[in-house]
Amino acid sequence: MNLAVFFLVSSAVTYGLYALFFHYSSFIWSTNATIPLSEWTPWFSCFVGPGQTSGIQLYVLYVFMFLDILLSLFFYLGISKIKPSSVKNFFILFLIVLTLCFFKTVSFFPPMSAAALGYLMFLYLFCTFFISVIFSALSDRAWILSVAVIVVLFAACIIPTNAMMFSNSIYMFAPALRMVHGFPLQASYCPYDYFLSIVAAAWMKLGLPIYSFDILEQFSYFFFFLALFFFTRKYLMNKLFSIYLIIALVIIRVYGMDGGIVLYYADTPLRLDLWLPILICAYWKGIKHWSVGLLTGVLIIFHHTFGLIYGLSYCLLVSVLLAIDMLDKKQRAGAIVKEYFSLYSINIAITLLACLLYTIFFQPVSSNFIAVLLKYGVGTVPITRDSFYWYFPCICATAFFILWKNRPSLPERYFQTGVFVILLAMGNSLYYFTRSYSVNMINISGSLLLMFFLSFDLVHFELNKERTVVVRKFLMPVVSVVFIVTMSYFYSAGAIDKISQQLSYLSRGIVFKPGEAYHLNLDEVKKATANSPKVIFLSEFDFYYYYEGGYVPPGFYSYTRNWPFKKDLLNFINTQADNGYYIIVPLNEFQDFKEYIVNMDHSNKYTQTPHFLLK
Repeated sequence: MNLAVFFLVSSAVTYGLYALFFHYSSFIWSTNATIPLSEWTPWFSCFVGPGQTSGIQLYVLYVFMFLDILLSLFFYLGISKIKPSSVKNFFILFLIVLTLCFFKTVSFFPPMSAAALGYLMFLYLFCTFFISVIFSALSDRAWILSVAVIVVLFAACIIPTNAMMFSNSIYMFAPALRMVHGFPLQASYCPYDYFLSIVAAAWMKLGLPIYSFDILEQFSYFFFFLALFFFTRKYLMNKLFSIYLIIALVIIRVYGMDGGIVLYYADTPLRLDLWLPILICAYWKGIKHWSVGLLTGVLIIFHHTFGLIYGLSYCLLVSVLLAIDMLDKKQRAGAIVKEYFSLYSINIAITLLACLLYTIFFQPVSSNFIAVLLKYGVGTVPITRDSFYWYFPCICATAFFILWKNRPSLPERYFQTGVFVILLAMGNSLYYFTRSYSVNMINISGSLLLMFFLSFDLVHFELNKERTVVVRKFLMPVVSVVFIVTMSYFYSAGAIDKISQQLSYLSRGIVFKPGEAYHLNLDEVKKATANSPKVIFLSEFDFYYYYEGGYVPPGFYSYTRNWPFKKDLLNFINTQADNGYYIIVPLNEFQDFKEYIVNMDHSNKYTQTPHFLLK
C-alpha cells in the first residue's frame, strides 16, 4: 500500500513539474544567443531556426529530476501523517485523478516505435515471449544460460543489418587521421572528445581499413550487453531481472534503432555507455576505493563531457549518502562529515585533479566549437509534451524511495550501487535533455533500462520481504515478460525488417559485412597538383580524400561541414590558398560550395578536371 501511494505521489509531482516546465517553456527555450541566419553556413543554419533550440532546458530538466525525488518524499511523508482515514482517502483519490491525467497527457508511445501487422508480428511476439520463458527456466543453470545469452547477443549484435554512415563518422575519423600523422591530441580537433578518435587512430595505426570499422562498433554493443548481463547477475537480488533487462535492451537498442546499431559511431556504447565500467568498479571494489576515482579521472581527461557527468554523479552520490547518514545516525554532524572526508577525499581529489590537468594540458586548441553549439543552441531540440521520457522521473523517485525505506534490510553495497545507478541514469539523461530527439532516448536506454529493472527488483523485494506468497513471488517477473512482449509489439516493424536482413546475410554465409571503399578518382588530383601535399577538399566526404590520398587534414574543421560561420570558412580557405594550398571541390558537390569558391580572392584562377574543380 505504501509503495502504491508513493507512486501516485510521484506521478502527481511529475505532472506538476511537467505543467510548470511547459508553462515557462517559451522562456526556457529562448535563452540561446542569436545571430542572423545569413552568418551561418548552410549546414548549421537549418539547426538554429525557430523551434530548433532548447535554451537552458538541460539544466532545468536535470534540476527537476532531483526536485521530483525530494518533493515526492516530502508530500508522501506529509500524507502518511494524516490521521483521519477519510481525509487520507480523499487525498489518495485526488492523486489517482492527477496520475490518470498525467498518463493521458503523456500517452504511451515508446520512442521511434513502429508496430507491424500480420502473422510475422505475431510470430515475432511469440519468439520474444518464448525466449523470455526459456531463459527464465534456465536462470538457475548458470553455464547453460550464459552460453545461450552469448549466442543470442552475438547473433543480434554481430550479424549485420546495415553499414555505418561514413559521413557522420568523419567527426571522429578526421581528428584520428591527424593523430596518425603526428599531431598532438590538443591540435587534433575532436568535437566528440578524444576517446572515440583515439580508438579510430589505433585502428588506422594497425593498418586496418577504416571501411571495416563498423565491426568494432558491433562488438562494442556485444561486449556492453554481455558485461551488463554478468554485472546484473551479480548485483540484482532476483537474477531473473538480469535476463529481462538484456532481452528488453536488445529489443529496444538493437532492433528499435532506426537504421541499425552501426549507423552512427557517436551513438555506440564506446561513447554513451562508459558509465558501466565505473559502476562495476564501484560495486566490485566499493564506492570509496581509489580505482573508482582513477577511472573517473581518466574519462574526464580523455572522454571529457561524459567524464564530467560521471564525476558529478559520483560527487552527488557521496553527498546523498552523507545527507542520509546525517538524518539517520545519532552522531554529531561534524563527526559524520569528518568520517566521509577521510573515506572519499582521495576520489574527490582525483576528480578535481583530472579537471585541472585537462584544463592545463589537454584543453583542445580549438575548444570553442562545443561552446558555440551550446551558446547558440545548434542541434538542440526542445522536449515534446508526449515524450516517453516523462515517465522516468516517477521511476527514479520510486526506486530511490524503496532503497531509502529498506536501507536497514539491504546490503550496504547494493544500496550504494543502487543510488549510483539512479544518479548515473539521471546524468546520462543530460544527453537527451540537450538534444531531445526520440532516437537519443534509445541511445541512452542502457542506463534507463538498468534503473527500470532495478526498480522492479526493489518492488519484488518489497512485496516478498515479510512473507512469500505465490502471487507476489511471480508478480514482477510476469510484469517484466508483459513489458518485453509489449515493447516487442511497438518495435516489431523495425525488428522484423532487421531480422529479415540478418537471415538474408546468413543464408549467403555473410557474418561480417564491412563497408565498401569509395571510388574517389584521386589520380586526377595527384596529376593536377603535381603530387603536392598541400590540398584542401571542400566536400562532405573530405576525410576519405585525405585518408585515401595520404594527405593530412588541415585546420580544425574537418570535415568541412564542421564550419559554423561563413566568414570563418571563407577566411580559412583564402589564407590557405595564399599559403600555396590547392582548394579542391568535387564537381558533383560544387553547388554546395559555390558561394565560397565565387567569393574567394582570385576566384577566376582555377583548373577543372573531369571530376574536380581546383583553385
